Amino acid sequence: MKRPLPTYFNLDLQIGVYAGTSPSGLILKSIDNGLTFTNMGNVGHGNPTCFCQLTNGDLLYGTDTGYVVNYTQGTSVSVSVHGIRDIAYGYNGEVWVAYCEDDNGFFRSSSDNGGSWSYVFNGWLVNKIIITGTNYLLFSVSGVGVNGPNLVQAGNFTCAMDAGSGVLYAGDTSGHVWKSINYGAGWADLGDQTGSSNQINTIIPANNGRIIIAVGDSIYYTDDNFVTISSYIKIVVGDDIYPIILITGDILIAGDNGGGIWRSIDNGLNWSGISGNPQQGETSINCLINIT
Repeated sequence: MKRPLPTYFNLDLQIGVYAGTSPSGLILKSIDNGLTFTNMGNVGHGNPTCFCQLTNGDLLYGTDTGYVVNYTQGTSVSVSVHGIRDIAYGYNGEVWVAYCEDDNGFFRSSSDNGGSWSYVFNGWLVNKIIITGTNYLLFSVSGVGVNGPNLVQAGNFTCAMDAGSGVLYAGDTSGHVWKSINYGAGWADLGDQTGSSNQINTIIPANNGRIIIAVGDSIYYTDDNFVTISSYIKIVVGDDIYPIILITGDILIAGDNGGGIWRSIDNGLNWSGISGNPQQGETSINCLINIT
């Protein structure tokens, strides 16, 4: 159950889709399900690289200069001299904990909603953090670790998603999708999904059990948990797709490393660029989040 919203939190102002950009470090916001975005400006401390939402409603993001910014509160804290690769928030044991990883392999935790950060360990570069059950899982260039640098599966993992009930999926640099049915304790290789051996940039849940992966400038989907997979759906020629999020119903949006934002209203079957691409003249959409 979520904590009560604090008195300072204005829900009407917070709700929307947010995007973080490079090289100007802008925060863009949409209040029409990703159809148009407004430039909310640059609050400083570099380019946003990753978002997460706290249970009190606050929006946090990490930057490429090592800061964690509380966008809702207008505060920031320097966590590292290196860029923040990912940030996650969830229930671990008896406390709500935020975790972040930087470009130098340092992993840190916060038990005060990101106000202060403590060193946990450093080892290998983490690309994705997922908190599930009472565990945190780290998907890294060396493999999958559970609750620390203890590898349960070797590999070069780039992305992951929590499908619920202990089921997780992860993508790697050679185009393979991996599946766990026991909260990450064991993994099965489902093979090269596109036959191209190209890196999977993103793997996310869409609507009605569909799972979407991004490889280069194309989207693929499966409706049967990777027993079969669709032919490629090319979004934009030349620019890689990285962040993709499900907004509501069959509406998804994706960002590319050319500054474009793309939108689907049919659960990922067809995509179109929104007005204003590349957004604000930026060269990359680094991260996306939907605050509801």
